[in-house]
Amino acid sequence: FLDKRAVYLKDLLPQAELMPGAKKLLEHLHQHKVPCALATSSNRVHFKLKITKVVDLFNKVFSHMICGDDVTNGKPHPEIFLKALDLFPDTQDA
Repeated sequence: FLDKRAVYLKDLLPQAELMPGAKKLLEHLHQHKVPCALATSSNRVHFKLKITKVVDLFNKVFSHMICGDDVTNGKPHPEIFLKALDLFPDTQDA
């Protein structure tokens, strides 16, 4: 089962598209120098496959990208969001 799933995901995930309006929003945030981080519960392997079509945009917009395998506790636990926040230099005491 897991082998079939891996093959299926390897083919399917790179076809992922942004939600309508997402590209425009991300470009707007970048243009206005709004600091952005991404926190996803996806593991890094799947995340990299999912962003195949938008990797350049994501690298430009997000200063940090935290994946589910970067934390111990999954969502809805706040660990992933707190870790992303801590990576911004001027939020250490937030």
